[in-house]
This record gives sequence, C-alpha cells and structure tokens, in this order.
Amino acid sequence: MRKDDAEISDYDVADYLKTEIEVRYFLEEILNANDPKLLQMALGDVARSAGMAKIAKKAGLNRESLYKALKEEAHPRFETVMRVFNAMGMKLSLTPYVAEKPAKYSAKKEPKIKKGDVPPSSKASCLKTSPSSSRASRRTSSSRGRQCRKAKSMPRGSGRP
Repeated sequence: MRKDDAEISDYDVADYLKTEIEVRYFLEEILNANDPKLLQMALGDVARSAGMAKIAKKAGLNRESLYKALKEEAHPRFETVMRVFNAMGMKLSLTPYVAEKPAKYSAKKEPKIKKGDVPPSSKASCLKTSPSSSRASRRTSSSRGRQCRKAKSMPRGSGRP
C-alpha cells in the first residue's frame, strides 16, 4: 500500500458524546486544562453533539450565530458562553486553583513564642556575624555572652541583672 492511498478519517468528538455524564466529564477535563480557546472549541463540540439548532434556540441565539461564536478564530462574549452553558443545563462553579509548587512570594508565618523563650530582639543582640562568614555564632567569652546565656535561662517577664 502506497502512502498516497492511505486515508485518514476525521475524528469528531461530537460523535462520541452521547450522554449528559459524558458531556459533563468532558467539559470538566477541558476546564481543568485552563485554556479558553480549548473551552470554546469544546463547547462547539458539545453543542453539535446535542444539536446546534436546539442549543441555539434555548440560548436565545440563531444557529448561524452560535456556529460563528464557537469557531476557533472567534472571540465570543462571556454572555454568549454563559448562555450556551445554561442552554445545556450546566453552570460554572469556582474551585481554588492549586499550584504544583508553592509560590515564592507566600507569606511566612510568625513563629509562636513559647513560655520561657527569649524574645527575638534579645536573641539578635546575642548573635554576632563574623566578617569571614555569614554564619551567626554565639558569643561565649565576653560578659555579654554570659548575659545572653542568663537571658535564655530566665523565665519570661523577669528582668535582667
């Protein structure tokens, strides 16, 4: 068989959408793709499977206008899309979008201070940064270091010596 003799048949989703459940699952998957053009084309497929004239009449549009609105090159108004959904007996609902990776700009929660903890401002004064590295190290040999160790061991609310 030569390459020129082979025929490829057109695949039309509308031929396979027979029940309301199939239509609903199909549209849910299309909506999960989060692509407006894909949704527009899928609405055209669903309208053709249910009968374009029937959907157009229920949506309050004429059949030719509905065909034009759901073509790939078209830019239908949101009102038209909502009319088509309503004509099919469906409505849109919102669910939170869950990103696969957490956003970099998400707010960090403040750490809870437990009883007996030293407030963050006193801990910061107990730390020093060496010029050769950026790691913080505790002072231990100075009198300030002794005060820091005492501050950690003192119950919260009591004064420093």
